[in-house]
Amino acid sequence: MFSHEPTLEPIDLSQTYTLLHSTGDIEKIQGGDHFWHAPRAHQDRAGQLWLLSEHQYELDWEDQKMHPAGDEVIYLLSGSMDVILSVNKSSTAIKLRTSGVATIARGIWYTVKVYSPCHVLNISREFNTKHKKIV
Repeated sequence: MFSHEPTLEPIDLSQTYTLLHSTGDIEKIQGGDHFWHAPRAHQDRAGQLWLLSEHQYELDWEDQKMHPAGDEVIYLLSGSMDVILSVNKSSTAIKLRTSGVATIARGIWYTVKVYSPCHVLNISREFNTKHKKIV
């Protein structure tokens, strides 16, 4: 059961991620490096739900990732980047400049190319997310 008390302080979504339950409840969990370096079982439990998180990107990604458990929303709050999708052995870029939203369908491999430091908000289901190096 989750507390339905109001949040009296702002939440820093880069350090406190929120899980969105189908019941309408919101669960706050420790985010940032703590989340990404936690045991896989912890990530998999959180990955069953919609994860709302905030990230800063300053460099191009060195890998691609793919979410088999659900689509992803990437909302660019500031900066400039391309979200590069690998579809049918070819690449397609979603160009995000200053702000905008990219939606990535489940099962699609993608990476990010950064043109200026980016501040993004992500909504995804991280369960069983796959990573592979860019070749």
